[in-house]
Amino acid sequence: MFDSIFDPTGYERFRKIYDAQEALIAPDTWEKFRISKMRFFNHRSVLFEDEWLSVVKRGLYHITGPFYGRRPAFYSLSRIIKVATLEGWFHLDFRSFEGVVASSDAPTLIELARASGLPLHDQNFAEVLESLRRRFDGIEFRAFFRAWDGQLFWGGVDGSHRFAALCQYCIEHDVAHYEPFRLTVREIDADRMAEIQKEWCLFLAPPEIGRAVNYAAGGLYERRRNLETSKLVAYTVALESVALNAPIELLAVRAGSPGAAILSADSRLGALNPLLDQLCQKQAINIQGLINAVEHVDEDCEEGMKP
Repeated sequence: MFDSIFDPTGYERFRKIYDAQEALIAPDTWEKFRISKMRFFNHRSVLFEDEWLSVVKRGLYHITGPFYGRRPAFYSLSRIIKVATLEGWFHLDFRSFEGVVASSDAPTLIELARASGLPLHDQNFAEVLESLRRRFDGIEFRAFFRAWDGQLFWGGVDGSHRFAALCQYCIEHDVAHYEPFRLTVREIDADRMAEIQKEWCLFLAPPEIGRAVNYAAGGLYERRRNLETSKLVAYTVALESVALNAPIELLAVRAGSPGAAILSADSRLGALNPLLDQLCQKQAINIQGLINAVEHVDEDCEEGMKP
C-alpha cells in the first residue's frame, strides 16, 4: 500500500532494483558491446541476406530466457518486411550492384570476382557476358533491391562469380553496361512498423541488460501484484552475425513501462525505433531514385548495353 501511494507507477522501485543489477556489469562488457553494435549496424556483406535487419529477423526464432513461446513483439517484427516484384524490365548498370543473393564465402564483391578465376580484359568481356546470357536464356536476369539502404543484388541462383567479375571490370574501367532485369524490391512495411512502435520499444543490448530488466520486473511484481506483468518484462532474442565480437540481444520492452523509460535514456544501447523510422523515410527516396535512374537510361539503352 505504501508503494502504491508514493510510487503509483512502480518506476522508482523498478529503477532501484535495475540500477543495482546494472552496476554489476563489468566495464569491459560495455566496450565490447560498443564495438559489436558498431559492426552490427555497419556490416555490409556480399550476401543479400547478411545485413543487420535480416539478422534481427532470423534471430526472432531463438528466444532466450523463461519467456520462450511468448513473443508478441517478435511475431509482429518478423512480418515488417514486404517483398514485391515490379512489372516490366529495368535496365540496370553493372556498376551499381553491391552483392549477390546466392551463397558464397567471399565477404565483398571484389573478392567474389577474384574467386571466379576469370581475369577479364577487353577481349573476353563479351565472351564471359555471352556465357552468362546463355546460362539464363529463358530464365531472365533477376535483381533484388534493398530499399532501406538502396543496394542492388544479383538475384540469380547461379552465375554469381561470372557476374561479379563483369561488375568488377565495369567498376575498374568505369564502363557503363546495362542489361534488362526483372526487379524485386524488399522494403520495411512502414505501416506495420508504426503499429509495433506504438506498443514496443526495441533495443540492442548486452545480455546482462535483459536479465537486469527482468530481475527488476520480478522484484516489483513481488511487491505489486496488481501490475500487468507483460508491461514489466523484456522479451529477449540472442542474435548471431559474423560482425559480432561479443553477444548481443534484441530487447522488446512495452512502451510506457519503467524498463522502456530507463533503457531509452541509456545512450550506450542501440535504440532501434528511431533508426527504423529513418530507414522508412529513406526507402521511399531510394525506390524513386532507382526508378528515375532507370527511366533516364531507357532512351539510350541500346547504346549503353554495348561493352
